[in-house]
Amino acid sequence: MDARLLSAVDHRLSESGLGRQPLFQRGGPGSRSRSRRSHLRFEYLLALLALLAAFFFGLQRISLLALDSQALSLKSATVDGATDRTGDAIREILDSWQGTSLIILNPSEIESEIRSLSWVKDARVTKRWPSKLDVAVRERTAMAVLEDGGLYLVDEAGVRLEALDPAAAPDLPRLRAEDGFARSYEEKIRLARICLQGLPDDKKRSLAAVELGIPGRVGLLLKDSPIWIYVNPAKAQAGLDYFEHKVGAWQKRFGRLEYVDLTVPDRAFLGPGKSAEGSGPSRADSKKEVQ
Repeated sequence: MDARLLSAVDHRLSESGLGRQPLFQRGGPGSRSRSRRSHLRFEYLLALLALLAAFFFGLQRISLLALDSQALSLKSATVDGATDRTGDAIREILDSWQGTSLIILNPSEIESEIRSLSWVKDARVTKRWPSKLDVAVRERTAMAVLEDGGLYLVDEAGVRLEALDPAAAPDLPRLRAEDGFARSYEEKIRLARICLQGLPDDKKRSLAAVELGIPGRVGLLLKDSPIWIYVNPAKAQAGLDYFEHKVGAWQKRFGRLEYVDLTVPDRAFLGPGKSAEGSGPSRADSKKEVQ
């Protein structure tokens, strides 16, 4: 190549500055800009951390002040649905929570305490800010008197509500089982519940006892009759109505009866009773079947 041409090229590179330093060089303007941006990001991060720390510190202080504040402490409660049976006990439970901050008070803990009372079926506790509770109670209803080594009021689920003095037992049918209630308790209670729930109030008031010793059937004893009436639990009312309609004719024909079994459809099996002297059957010496 011509020496004059090469000299011209070198001269132009020298004038443009390209010949004096490389295009990419450490420590140039781009590197200093990135360093400044990294430094700013670090400062922003420190400022953000400081703000977060201040926020949580303030939140902690506010929480502590709120917990100590008497304005947010439990002062009163309203109780709905409780009777004299449960009212005093529920008040004692609520009194034990007096002064507790509503912020940390857990309604489910109070509900569990109230439900532990034998007469309480359910309870709901609601906070009413700033310092009150609303308590709704649903009590159990006594269904019968259980005879099991003593007398106990029980509800429809068989929950023993309280022990009874025989002299103070309420006018409710008594549940009996010759084999006791140590076994098949839930099943026996279920049969009693089906039977009693299917009877109108006047029929339930007329019952003296319910026998639960034989699976699948119940024995009913009326207050004004010594005759046991065995029926299908789901058809107790129909069985009692039929018995009351027929018992006069049966006794006129067969004499005194010990029991009437109505568990077979369209049949009645009559069990003869003893004579007045207790020497044996009065006018019948075996079980009778009638339509």
